[in-house]
Amino acid sequence: MPSDQAQAAIVVLLEAQGCGRAALRYRLRDWLISRQRYWGPPIPIIHCDQCGPQAVPDADLPVLLPYVANFRPTGVAPLAAVADFVAATCPCCGGAARRETDVSDTFLDSAWYFLRYPSTDVAGKPWDAERTARWLPVDQYAGGPEHTTMHHLYARFVTMALHDLGHLPFSEPFKRLRLHGTITRNGAKMSKSRGNVVSPDGYIAQYGADITRMYMLFLGPWEEGGDFSDAGIGGVARFAGRVWEQYVNPHVPSNPEPTFIGEAARVRQQLIMRVGSGIEELRFHVAIAALMEAMNWLRSHADRLDAETYQAFRHDYILLLAPLAPHLAEELWLRSGGKFSVHTQPWPIADETVAAPATIEIPVQVAGKVRDRIMIPSDADETAIRHAALASARVQAALGGASPRRIVIIPGRIINIVP
Repeated sequence: MPSDQAQAAIVVLLEAQGCGRAALRYRLRDWLISRQRYWGPPIPIIHCDQCGPQAVPDADLPVLLPYVANFRPTGVAPLAAVADFVAATCPCCGGAARRETDVSDTFLDSAWYFLRYPSTDVAGKPWDAERTARWLPVDQYAGGPEHTTMHHLYARFVTMALHDLGHLPFSEPFKRLRLHGTITRNGAKMSKSRGNVVSPDGYIAQYGADITRMYMLFLGPWEEGGDFSDAGIGGVARFAGRVWEQYVNPHVPSNPEPTFIGEAARVRQQLIMRVGSGIEELRFHVAIAALMEAMNWLRSHADRLDAETYQAFRHDYILLLAPLAPHLAEELWLRSGGKFSVHTQPWPIADETVAAPATIEIPVQVAGKVRDRIMIPSDADETAIRHAALASARVQAALGGASPRRIVIIPGRIINIVP
């Protein structure tokens, strides 16, 4: 069996025999949150030889960092060398005591910082309950896989604890978590020991930030990563050059074809749909590929468009390019007479009716084997599809003159003929 099927089968077998059951385990380890550093929130604890560790009274919070001229490591916590900070009074017995000189780890802060973001102007409490209920939990979190068993897990732990204590109306901090893939070089993971680490600085200096960014997004699915190569970034640079040329030296249609206007509208609406869905699904390479194909189409067919259709295509195109090449899009938008800024313009909304292709190709199976592929109108009904399939010479040859017993049509996908 494949591994995932075998795992499920083993659990079923063990449960049936009373030997075991399925269980969900988290890799949550003991969490040491204290650090012997200067930069960080002081841990609000006072140590008393008589009463033991005591929490700093609420009235004395927050405990602020004292000014320290030398905060470099010396083998002990930097705060331990600040006598005025260390000296404290026990809140329980009133005797002499010592203030905690460790600070909390940044991982503790990152486990709840998103709760503070909407309420940074609120004093006296960590967050405003009304704002937090309106803005959180986080809709989408994009991060790296190295945080899965640390930061992300700690954030869930803290959020669930605060929820159980009645401080939050939700128990999960992030509605959706998406982890980016790994960028490789010649098929190998980048590392200093291999000497194959690629610094973006040189490429930004040579090609600019937009082209470097677009190439990184064009490498492959965002959640899978891809392999970096100099040849690949050159291709993206040439694409950007074609876009620049189309806007800086716009084409003047010389032979417009009125019958071609519908095709141009269909290509434009399909472009809006492909780029929009590519960005929504974090498949940026799909969005960029769609822009490349559309630019090639525009350059090849500009002569067949009238001025209005040509300008409408260019207008939507630059809006779709803006999230992927923001500086280039802004410059071309202003050069085309657009008002500042391209990034404040409404996003194009696709008309799916117009975007639908006039004809579609559907494979025809006879007895489970594909015998032909036929082109039919995209709005054809089942009767028309059946007639078109049976009119195929290859389908008739596969049937051998026999009448089909059944014809199964999955609209837009496949036709299956049972002899």
